[in-house]
Amino acid sequence: MFRPNLIKELYQKETVKNEIPDKIGISKTNLFNIMNGNINPTVGNIEKIASFFGKTVGYFFDEPDFSEAKFANNILEREIIHLKREIEFKNKLIMQQEKTISAQDRYIETLTEKKDRDDAA
Repeated sequence: MFRPNLIKELYQKETVKNEIPDKIGISKTNLFNIMNGNINPTVGNIEKIASFFGKTVGYFFDEPDFSEAKFANNILEREIIHLKREIEFKNKLIMQQEKTISAQDRYIETLTEKKDRDDAA
């Protein structure tokens, strides 16, 4: 599991804090969001942070045998879950649209039948 508090601890030890985001190469907002656990860092950002503080990427995770591939897989798994939810939502929308189209078709058919009856009378 990612441990953002370790980044925050290292950040607090630095003397010139306002230069850290530029030296790392990420925005101040992203760095603070990562440190506060609001977002998970990308593989690239955690590599930059680790390099800046002279740590390994695994230092910021519970698992001592952490690898970039494992982190990337975690990100991909979350993306897959997100995409599956999006597909499910869009399928529900399609079903609703199909119901609406079906109701409209029935309405048109009813109007056509009424018109035919009126024309015949």
